[in-house]
Amino acid sequence: MNTTYADFSTAFLQNPLSGDLGLVVNENAVRASLKNLILTNRYERLLDPYIGTDLQALLFETPDSGVTKLMQEYIKTVVRNYEPRVNLIDVICTPYPQQNGFTVVVKYSISQFPAVQTLSIPLQRAR
Repeated sequence: MNTTYADFSTAFLQNPLSGDLGLVVNENAVRASLKNLILTNRYERLLDPYIGTDLQALLFETPDSGVTKLMQEYIKTVVRNYEPRVNLIDVICTPYPQQNGFTVVVKYSISQFPAVQTLSIPLQRAR
């Protein structure tokens, strides 16, 4: 049984034919959901304050192996708890101290699609 995953576009683009909100489907819907989960800070969502990660707070810490491991654990935990469509393969956090940031690379597969997907998210500290 093939399931179609669909969600609204985060850009809130209109469908030119119907005028309805645009949709993202399948791999793109799961990718958008995964990115939203990773970039959401805890306590940002009113009805579920524990969803999300605290990656923004970690950007102000010294970028060492302890912070990198903590970031990886935050990401793994939020994906395991809130995104059942994803089979997590690997999470790689690379610090860039000169740019005050990290690059997060998440390798995963989707239960309906066997190909390995890669999501890369640059994170920079806001001054």
